[in-house]
This record gives sequence, structure tokens and C-alpha cells, in this order.
Amino acid sequence: MNFLAISISMVNMSDFIYYCTFFVTAALALGALGLAHRAIRRGGNEKIYLNRFTVASMLSGLVSGVFLYYGVLWLFDILGYRVNVGHGEVLIAAPLFNFILGAVLVIPGRMVLQWQPIRL
Repeated sequence: MNFLAISISMVNMSDFIYYCTFFVTAALALGALGLAHRAIRRGGNEKIYLNRFTVASMLSGLVSGVFLYYGVLWLFDILGYRVNVGHGEVLIAAPLFNFILGAVLVIPGRMVLQWQPIRL
């Protein structure tokens, strides 16, 4: 038996893809945080880069939830593996929850970007 077929049959692929999009959203937001932090540290305008981080973090949720989730479902369908999405709630939940995750990650990200060390 093919190893890929065994691993796909043992895991609910819809859930696996769904949770992987959360990790991608967090990774993209973390990357945006790193880029904004580096730009601010090099003397960039803090307010501009805070706003850019906010937009990038929220867009990472939309990109992961819409394009990545539906794209992977479509790719599996083309490859001949039908992914069961149940009644379809996950088709609405994936973009919505990824966008919410991106929006929630804005709060600690903005705190970290505005962090000033205590000087004695």
C-alpha cells in the first residue's frame, strides 16, 4: 500500500488542512512582526510600521483562510483525494477564524513593537 494513501485515510484531511492554516496565519503574522520590528529599529517611522503590521497581520488571516484553505482542497480534489467537509460549516469557519486569529495577533504584536526597555 502507498504510504501517502495510508496517512491520508488515517487523518481527517479537512481538519488537518484547517489547523495548518492557523499555523500559516501565525507564521505570516510573526514574519510581519519581525519585518516591522527591524524597520522600526533601523529608524523608521513607528506609526507607519505599526499600521503596516496591522494590515499585514489581518491580510495573513484572509490569505490563509481563503486562498490557502480552498486552494489545498482544490488541489486534493484534482489529485483524486476527495476531502470530506461535512455539512460545509468549515468552509465558512476557515476564513472567518483565520481572519479573527490575524486580528487577535495584532494586539500582542503592537505591544511588542511599542515596547520600550526600562532604563534606570
